[in-house]
Amino acid sequence: MVYYYQDYHQKNKIVTHEILLTILSYRLLNHLPTFFTSMYGYKELNKVYTIRKGDEIRANTITSKMKALSNEIMLDGGRIR
Repeated sequence: MVYYYQDYHQKNKIVTHEILLTILSYRLLNHLPTFFTSMYGYKELNKVYTIRKGDEIRANTITSKMKALSNEIMLDGGRIR
């Protein structure tokens, strides 16, 4: 049962990445304003978007499109929830 859950979760992430890449590409090509919020910087996002070994290219593609669409602004102040 654990294997099934992990397999489903991994496939779900891959589909999510495909959707994210499609949205980012569309917004980039059409010069649309795009805002992101994240607890991670660009470098950390590469690690977050690397699902398994060999996904570095996909992760780099996602973060490079994010970089092209945005400016990184780090806010300091600790975690507030």
